[in-house]
Amino acid sequence: MKHQEVLLLPMPMFSDYFLTLLGAVMKDKKYCEHLKTQHYELNPVWQVNIAQKKYSFNKFLS
Repeated sequence: MKHQEVLLLPMPMFSDYFLTLLGAVMKDKKYCEHLKTQHYELNPVWQVNIAQKKYSFNKFLS
């Protein structure tokens, strides 16, 4: 394989997803007293999954 760096691409994608889920959980626990937002996730494609705190990787694979 010529371009092995392509194999590194999923690592930041999955870490971003998990850190977003962690931030949403932390917001619901304590920070929602100070932060008043309708959605934690700004990307409309991911707002439903993050609001439900689902571990869904179907959108990564499609």
